[in-house]
Amino acid sequence: MADDERVGGEKRADIEEFESRFDRLEELVAELESGDLPLAGMLSRYEEAFRLLRTCVAILDAAERRVELLLK
Repeated sequence: MADDERVGGEKRADIEEFESRFDRLEELVAELESGDLPLAGMLSRYEEAFRLLRTCVAILDAAERRVELLLK
């Protein structure tokens, strides 16, 4: 399937980008929960995780708005 093909109204590339970011967020959470990192490593991973979380939430909010429009 080409990247520009749509799946449920979403570009496949957009879906894959969200999934990739979410997967990385899960990796970061696991690293943070392990407690095996020095403080500097924990802080850098926390900052990255926070940026990814904001991006994922924004993507989900946009999808929710599109669904609400479809339901009207």
